[in-house]
Amino acid sequence: ELLWASSTEDGLLLIGAGGPNRYGAPAALIIDLGGDDLYLDGTGSARLPDGGNGAFSSTGTAAAIIDLGGNDHYQSRGPVSAGGAVMGVAVLYDADGDDVYSGRHVGQGAAIIGHAALIDAGGDDLYEIGSIGQGAALAGSGSAFDLAGNDHWNAALIAQGSGGPMGTGILFDLQGDDAFRVGGRYPSSYGTPGVFQALGQGSGWGIRPHFAGGVGVLRDGGGRDAYFGGNFSQGTGYFLGTGILMDQGGDDSYTGSRYTQGSAAHLAAGILLDSGNGDDRYRGRVAANQGAGWDLAVGALVDAGGNDAYSGADFAQGSGAQNGVGLFFDGGGSDHYEAEGDAMGFSGLLTYG
Repeated sequence: ELLWASSTEDGLLLIGAGGPNRYGAPAALIIDLGGDDLYLDGTGSARLPDGGNGAFSSTGTAAAIIDLGGNDHYQSRGPVSAGGAVMGVAVLYDADGDDVYSGRHVGQGAAIIGHAALIDAGGDDLYEIGSIGQGAALAGSGSAFDLAGNDHWNAALIAQGSGGPMGTGILFDLQGDDAFRVGGRYPSSYGTPGVFQALGQGSGWGIRPHFAGGVGVLRDGGGRDAYFGGNFSQGTGYFLGTGILMDQGGDDSYTGSRYTQGSAAHLAAGILLDSGNGDDRYRGRVAANQGAGWDLAVGALVDAGGNDAYSGADFAQGSGAQNGVGLFFDGGGSDHYEAEGDAMGFSGLLTYG
């Protein structure tokens, strides 16, 4: 049921009643007063109209959804999802409820040449997207904020605090026992079998040697959290980019592949900061993790305390090479360290000249 509807030159303006509503058409503004609602393709996204060629659903360059309650589902199968913007501005605010966000690309607080923000104020939520989402941006800004609840964040690539060239991507999850996963679909650019790309969970990255990287930040406010990432994840920087992952408490686990957990390469910076006193578990696979800097880069892992366990791969746990700096610091507790290959304060060669 719609309480009010108006068609303007900027798009539809809608106010939905408190029951379960279904929104299936693009709109400039939707205000929904509550209920378990369904938002389908194109709703809550901003992008240029298609001009009749069918590439995108016809919609404006600005879109906003304000949903005041209920267990809602934001579902998109198109190229731009709810809370996503391409050459536009998009805002999605959900006040409460156990919500599900699912999309293919560019959504859930993500932008390409634009600005987008997603704010979820409460509930145990599920976020799923293919690529470029959950606080990600290329040439613009993308932000995702979840203020409470035990949440699950799943993505394949460029997500969860990912800043590409000229972009700033931010994901803040302030409370709850959360799970973050990036990767599992796109194979490693290094050709390593069974390893996948990520570019997420606090990753600032550029396209070497053409475009300097941006800034990516993932911040978690506390709780027992689990992080799973592929290459370039969990506080990593690549080619003039800066990536930061900050976790403020709880017994956490971190699992990553190549360039992960406070690492950086090619004039970049990557930082993983766990500022709580939880008993944390870190596992890095393949190479370059847990405080590793390569080629004029700085990588740092800082854990404030707790009884922690670190399992690193080659070039890990405070390792630097090619004029790079690796920093590994643990503030206290009964800890366990193991690594394969060059690690634990390793200083490498300078062959790049």
